[in-house]
Amino acid sequence: MRLVDQILRARAAIFWLVGVVLIAGPLLGHDSGWVGSAQLHTVMEAIAALLAWIVGAMALVRYYSRKDSIFLFVGVGFLGTGFLDGHHAIVTSAFFRPFMPSDIPSLVPWSWVASRQFLSIIMFLSWLGWLIEERREINFQFSERAI
Repeated sequence: MRLVDQILRARAAIFWLVGVVLIAGPLLGHDSGWVGSAQLHTVMEAIAALLAWIVGAMALVRYYSRKDSIFLFVGVGFLGTGFLDGHHAIVTSAFFRPFMPSDIPSLVPWSWVASRQFLSIIMFLSWLGWLIEERREINFQFSERAI
């Protein structure tokens, strides 16, 4: 058996294992008495923002090394998502509560969904650009400034 085939089989097995763990994990922990807090939520949102910034920065480094437009979209999408997640962390933070114009229950829904909506729109535009390139069989370069 070739080395490439072994690597592909190992990768497929890992994907299956991760899928099973992701499905079984919530089922096993469903009845736990674990309860989150506002501070835990703020920390988790800050970590989500940091991870999004790292993914965005890595995608932009990849874009500037090889000029593949899909990585420009991914980089911009995740950087924007990181900023919106960071904003959500600030809005829902107990420390900044006195400075907010509204109560947290009215701020949370729109600030939480903003980053997900932004990323999904950018990914849709990326797919649309890819589709245009494939249908017209041209290498269409998107303007970095426009994106």
